[in-house]
Amino acid sequence: MTSTYKLNNEWQIKRDHEIFHFLGSGVATSHQIRQALFIHDNGKIMSRQACECRLHKLVAMGYLVKRQYSGIRRVVTLFGLAERGIDELAKSTDLERDHIRSGMPNPEKLVHELMLSAVMRIIRDDARNNVYKLVYVYDDTVMKNITRPTRGIYYPDLLVRVLCPNSGLVTFFLELDAGNKSKKYWVYKISSWANITLVLTLNIKRLEIMKQYVLISGRKQITVFAVADTFLKTGLSGTLWEWLPKQERARLKLD
Repeated sequence: MTSTYKLNNEWQIKRDHEIFHFLGSGVATSHQIRQALFIHDNGKIMSRQACECRLHKLVAMGYLVKRQYSGIRRVVTLFGLAERGIDELAKSTDLERDHIRSGMPNPEKLVHELMLSAVMRIIRDDARNNVYKLVYVYDDTVMKNITRPTRGIYYPDLLVRVLCPNSGLVTFFLELDAGNKSKKYWVYKISSWANITLVLTLNIKRLEIMKQYVLISGRKQITVFAVADTFLKTGLSGTLWEWLPKQERARLKLD
């Protein structure tokens, strides 16, 4: 009885740390957490009640925070790391405390923040699975803390640097388009960047619009595009990107 309890307790602690790591990239819904982490040994996903019960327990213990958002059709509940959860994650991993994402988005940024968190999660998970060595991935908050923002500077959503076995260091911007910014804003923003830029959109129609914005801007640097859902399935190296100024489709060379 004691050994069974100890085994179950150790398993639960391990999964709690996986939850902290998952949320270290940003907020998530209980559905996202359940699909990724609440899985039986036979591959079946655990019940929604089991997942939410544990998440609410971690909220009560001070490791997580939650916030509800009222949508058109339903209420969405997001979970993120509280200070105690941030401390635990920083203590158990090599992540710097300032690079652990926390806080809840404003309602108007909800879709964008969920996308950004999911994308950062994929980038970090690929590195954990040895697809490449991640040197750093900074969101705009970290970038602003490092560079002291000045008027007129547009920051990308992510600044990523990876070390590849053959290609060496590769540094690029990654921008998420939630479809709510004007043509003028996008043309000015994208034309101000000198780095290679990866752009993720909500759908293929918006992707084609974004490509036209880049062409209008006269940007000469490499810009590549993909639909966010595709990226979340295939990652940085597996995604077939659409490239400008060269009109081609190809993967990033991260080998």
